Amino acid sequence: MPDICGKFCSAKLLKSISGVRHKCVSVTKTTKNLNEIPTSMDVKGLKSAYQEADRHKWTKEELEEYEYSRMRETDEIAEKLLVEEKKAMAIAKKLIKRKLSNEEIAEDTGLDLEMIEALRNEMEQN
Repeated sequence: MPDICGKFCSAKLLKSISGVRHKCVSVTKTTKNLNEIPTSMDVKGLKSAYQEADRHKWTKEELEEYEYSRMRETDEIAEKLLVEEKKAMAIAKKLIKRKLSNEEIAEDTGLDLEMIEALRNEMEQN
């Protein structure tokens, strides 16, 4: 599939514009067809804007399906983060038993100091 940037604006022009805002304004001013995203476009925000604009053309069913898929995606991300945190907590417990400092545990697990301190206090009470 050939690069379709020529239909929109020159790739040279896009590369010469330094600021994201200027790039977005330039693309929208020089673009002849706002229904297609230029293949040379590397600004995430502008791609998002194109996708958001396209969303307004969806039927109610398509929008509901999209929103449901986004919720599922968010749930999957949250579940992965929860699993990672549980693993980090298990590792932190082992490191607390080895009498490592809170700072060392934070460095090894990515947990914050307050969470490690709370975990340490909980373990001392049990």
